[in-house]
Amino acid sequence: MASLSTIVLAAGKGTRMNSPHPKVLHPVAGDPMINRVLQSVRGAGSDEIRVVVGYGEALLRQLLEPQGVVCCKQKEQKGTADAVKSADPGSLGEHILIMNGDHPLVSGARLKEAYDHFVENKCDLMVLTAELENPASFGRIVRHNGQIKAIVEVKDASAETKKIKEVNTGIYFVTRDALEKYLPEIHPNNQQGEYYITDMVSLCIEAGEKVEALQSDPAVAFGVNTQKELALATKALFREKCFQLMEEGVMIVDPENTYVEAEVKVGPGSIL
Repeated sequence: MASLSTIVLAAGKGTRMNSPHPKVLHPVAGDPMINRVLQSVRGAGSDEIRVVVGYGEALLRQLLEPQGVVCCKQKEQKGTADAVKSADPGSLGEHILIMNGDHPLVSGARLKEAYDHFVENKCDLMVLTAELENPASFGRIVRHNGQIKAIVEVKDASAETKKIKEVNTGIYFVTRDALEKYLPEIHPNNQQGEYYITDMVSLCIEAGEKVEALQSDPAVAFGVNTQKELALATKALFREKCFQLMEEGVMIVDPENTYVEAEVKVGPGSIL
C-alpha cells in the first residue's frame, strides 16, 4: 500500500487569539493544540509529518523536532498553497494529507476512514467537507449533479453561493503526482492576492483528474481562531474523556464539570 505523509499548516500567528503565543501552542484540554493534530494524523497512519512554521518558529521547533517532526519555514504569509509548497511535497510519500494545525477535534479514526475512502476510490484529490447551520466564513462547496465543481472562499463568494451550507474543512488527501503537477499552476487571482490550495480542486477537475468531496461530521470543521473557540474545544475533549471513562465503569457525578486529561487512567468503580 502507498505511504501516507502529512503537511500540517501552522505558520500563522492567530491574531484573533489576542495572545503573544503562536496559536497552535495554546493548550486544549491540557495539551498543545498542535500535539492533538499530530496524534490524529499518526492515527490515520501517516509515516512522515512536516509542519509548516512561521510565527513562533523557535518555540514550535522546540516542541516538534524532538518528536521526529520536520519543520519547514514559510518565509512570507502568502496563502495556503504557498505554505504547502514550503514543505517540499515532491519529496514526500505517494499520498499526502494536508490539514491545518488548529483543528484539535479531528480524530485519528475519522482521518483513517477518509484516507481509506480516498485509496479505495483511487482519487487524485479528495476534500473533507461538513454541513454547518451557520457556515460563516468557511469556503463553500459548489456541486453540480452531486459532484464537486469548486471551493469558493467566502470573501470571493456571491450572495447565492454564501447560502450553501456545505463547507470546506481545510483537510485534503492528494496524490503527490497531482500536487506536483498542479501546485505550480495556482495563481493569486483573488481579492487577497494569496495562493489558495483550494484552487487545486478546479485545476484537477478541468484536467480530468478524479476529485471527490467526502462529507464528514461538523466536528471535523471546527477550527480554533479565538479564545472562546479554544475553551469550547477544551470542553468538548474533557466531556469526551468523561464519557469514555463512564463507559469503562467510572462513576462521574457531574461530567460537565469534571476535567480529566487524556493520558490519565481511572480504574472501574472509582468515583469522580
